[in-house]
Amino acid sequence: MSRTCLAFRIVALLGAGLLAACATPEPPWKTYEEVVVAGDRERISSHGSWSRKDGKCQPKEPPRLEIVDHPAHGSVEIKQKKRRPDDCEQEFDHAVVYYRAHEGYRGKDRFSYYRIDAEGGEKRLVVVELRVERSKDS
Repeated sequence: MSRTCLAFRIVALLGAGLLAACATPEPPWKTYEEVVVAGDRERISSHGSWSRKDGKCQPKEPPRLEIVDHPAHGSVEIKQKKRRPDDCEQEFDHAVVYYRAHEGYRGKDRFSYYRIDAEGGEKRLVVVELRVERSKDS
C-alpha cells in the first residue's frame, strides 16, 4: 500500500471521509457474458496451459482458480478435467468453471474469480456476467 493511500486511510479513520479516494476497482483480465438455463449445470470457462515445441503440444500445469465474489443466485464449482486443445493430439489437465443457478431463479447473476498462473503466479481477475433463463420446456 502506498504511503499516500495509507495516509488517506488514517485520515478517513479520523473522520475526514477520504477513504473512498483510495478505492480503485481492478479492471478484469477477461469478462464472460453467458446465458444459462435455470437449474442446469453449465460450463462457463476452461483454463489450461500448454506450449508447442517442434510442432508438438507440451502440457504445462494448469492455472489455479480462486473465487473472489460468489454468485447471489447460484453456485460455482471448479473442477480439474482433461481436455484436448485445438490443434493438439493429446488431452491435458484444465481447470474448468461450472455454474448452476438456483432452481426457479430468472434474471441476472454475477461472480468473479482469479486465474493464477502456475509458472509465474500472475493473478488475473475474471468476471462472469450471467443471464439466467427458464428452460425451453418450462
